[in-house]
Amino acid sequence: MKRTYLSHLLKAMMSSGILFTAPSLLQVQASDLQIYAGPGTAGQKTLIMMLDRSGSMGMVADDLSNNAIVADYPDIFTFNTCSAVGGAGKTKFSTETKTDLIFPDISYTRVYCKRNGDPKLYEDRMTRLKNGMFDLLSSTDPKLEKVYIGLGYYSAEDSVSGIIKVPAKELGAINSSHRKDLKKAIAALSAGWSTPTSHAYAEAAAYLLGTTTTNPVYNFVNKPLIEAWYSASNNSYSSYRLCDKAEGETCLSSWGAFVYQPVPAGYTYLKAYNEGGWNKRLYQKNQGTSDIISAATDSGFAKSISTSKNAGQTVYNSPLPTTAATCDGQGVYILSDGQPNNTNDARSNAIMAKALNQTSFSCDVSNGLTNSHSGSGWKCMGAFARSLYAITNPKQRPIQTAFVGFGKEFDGAMSATLTTDTRNACQLGSAKEGDNCSYYNTDKTVKPDTVFRNTEGGFGNGGFFQAKDAVDVTNSVLAALNNLDTGTIEPLTTGAWSVPVDDLNPTGVTSQGYVRAFQPRPGSTDVLWAGNLKKYDIVNGALAEGASATASLVLDNKGKFNTGINDLWGTAGADEGGSVYKGGAYKNIPMPIVGAPNKIRNLYTNFKLDSDNNLTPQLSKGG
Repeated sequence: MKRTYLSHLLKAMMSSGILFTAPSLLQVQASDLQIYAGPGTAGQKTLIMMLDRSGSMGMVADDLSNNAIVADYPDIFTFNTCSAVGGAGKTKFSTETKTDLIFPDISYTRVYCKRNGDPKLYEDRMTRLKNGMFDLLSSTDPKLEKVYIGLGYYSAEDSVSGIIKVPAKELGAINSSHRKDLKKAIAALSAGWSTPTSHAYAEAAAYLLGTTTTNPVYNFVNKPLIEAWYSASNNSYSSYRLCDKAEGETCLSSWGAFVYQPVPAGYTYLKAYNEGGWNKRLYQKNQGTSDIISAATDSGFAKSISTSKNAGQTVYNSPLPTTAATCDGQGVYILSDGQPNNTNDARSNAIMAKALNQTSFSCDVSNGLTNSHSGSGWKCMGAFARSLYAITNPKQRPIQTAFVGFGKEFDGAMSATLTTDTRNACQLGSAKEGDNCSYYNTDKTVKPDTVFRNTEGGFGNGGFFQAKDAVDVTNSVLAALNNLDTGTIEPLTTGAWSVPVDDLNPTGVTSQGYVRAFQPRPGSTDVLWAGNLKKYDIVNGALAEGASATASLVLDNKGKFNTGINDLWGTAGADEGGSVYKGGAYKNIPMPIVGAPNKIRNLYTNFKLDSDNNLTPQLSKGG
């Protein structure tokens, strides 16, 4: 009952003015309708699923990389009792046709092994994937009808690329044409080839961003640079010298001897400047085929279905709304059953830069992922996930990444002894809170510092899921869709900021003001959204961090919290900004949590709840 009472109390504090309010110079505040508009009434949820169809998903050969049943059930089967190829002394897998109940013209082949006396069918991963996806697409949950789902797979029969097979559309009713298209594409999947997860990830993102992964990407590092010298007095040409390794306008090696000949052909003018009494001009070597570091073969754009592209077939046609709404959610769902391969850092960097349409993209970031081997691409995938989640991407809205580790390769509780691939997958996908590698627990407390705990910003923030059975696949998609509803929305100031009246002060008011803030979490399971009350100095009629005339302002000209600001109740240097979980009354009135159930302080108010839970004006104590 105490927790219920305090919840009512905090809710009342944040929704009613308990202090006298003063007009603010910044007049942008949230109304009740803005705060409580849920994801069911606004926003579009878009998920592009990129599914692994490598050889390890099926029954291709009798080794652990190509026999999915023995790999996942080694205590039950051997290559003799569940063979992918059969032969003397071996029992080959069995098959049967499974027909969809909603669309009888769609069917797929179930691949499985059985053991004596056990009625269970032990299916290969591809069959379990299809079972889970068909269960999802046959669901009558009305919330699914409004989500946009698209489908891609990797590799595209080439071991190096992923493709978009079904463009994202509103899922619609249980018998919609889009559900049928998705089921057709999933039923047709077969196991084979390698696992170019990095390139497929870039392809899925390019589709959401409305860009492309095709065309060669050129290397502008180590390109020869020419410096031509001209007389400062009459600007007559003298000679040039060559730097054989340069990056842009910077020579990385050393300048060669002067050559008293005209500047050779094949160089492009960059700039002119004066230095040391000479007029100088820089020229860079033109692009050529020898400069290509990512060939078009890593791209799946040309192989992707034409309806996923614009009319000119030059870029993808993004399924995202033209104008972003607060309750939109968009993400990439990656399902993989094994170690990523068939890339290197240069190739991954190039195709991801193309997808982002940002030549400045780099796989080298602080606190990033580490490659499990030189061809894994994990380092680049971590950097790419952060770039997608940042609003600096071409669509200027956060794009989440969810990762599903399917099968034995990604099995086991998270620990320091797990493989680098499993830890990377967990860190890449984990949401900001509640997942194995999240920075926060679900109660917003910080997780213990381990080798697999993410930094506060995370990477893809869409969710990490370990799957083995069909139901795990179904639930992982539902969870990834739900996580799209819980993307970060900036804390909101609610109502005008308040200044208490001081009867003993000649001016009538104090020199500090108070701001109420909410953290909206539409679509989350939170019963109440978190709030906070913060205290700041007032300088020249505006809230500020400190009392000096040059103090930083708390709010920008749109009424949003500026970053790097701390309130008077907070901790200096904590970089609170508008966070409702830092500083303010939140810091000084601890709430009970599982680890500290008695961590609470009394809170006095000028109202209380009567027996009917109605507010009445009376001094009371909540605790």
